[in-house]
Amino acid sequence: MANDLGFDKVERQSLSDQVIERIKSLLMEGKLLPGDRLPPERDLAQSFGVSRASVREAIHSLSTMGILESRVGDGTYVSDNSQTVLEQLSWAVYMSDANEAQLKEARKLIEPAIAGLAAERATKDDVARLAEILKKMEASLGDPVIAAGYDYEFHVALAEIAGNEILQGILVGLQWMLRTSIQKKLKENPDLDVLCLSEHRDIFKAIQQGDTKKAKKAMRLSVNESKLDAEEK
Repeated sequence: MANDLGFDKVERQSLSDQVIERIKSLLMEGKLLPGDRLPPERDLAQSFGVSRASVREAIHSLSTMGILESRVGDGTYVSDNSQTVLEQLSWAVYMSDANEAQLKEARKLIEPAIAGLAAERATKDDVARLAEILKKMEASLGDPVIAAGYDYEFHVALAEIAGNEILQGILVGLQWMLRTSIQKKLKENPDLDVLCLSEHRDIFKAIQQGDTKKAKKAMRLSVNESKLDAEEK
């Protein structure tokens, strides 16, 4: 029954990401519409030819972005027209066909501004939250998938602290597009995770000090001169 919609088996590599891309394609093709209920995890796993854990991870990721909505005791639905501005923007950015150069250009314009606002508006609790993410990031050194997840969490936290839903929506979409690229580059060069952690620490210190200019500069250096791009220089 799930196969009637186009839930075909996916290649056995980066399985959760493959499931995400397949669901994204179904949305773009109009085979899944806002308000539609997805088949149960068990059926999706069988149709895609992957484990329920991979399906669950994909659904969680898409729910975080606001593309899907899990309703306790009822199932998982495509988010309907009651989506917030944040969800709509995240979806629109993620669903775009922007290339890597366009992604980086957008980050250069948006992320320093977000870092500056975060430095200006961060509370003690916000600083503690960022510090905890950095600890987890440090503990994940050597695991590209987990490290990329905490990188995403750090940037999304900054956007939330900045307190601007428009910027937050754009940032979530940008960071989700970037996540797979970060995973790939960390796998190719495991030493990069230590360098990336150092960049995030510099951003954190500026926010902790409430230094707007320093936060913008640290983020600008991270985006423009990120060690993730070292092989391209």
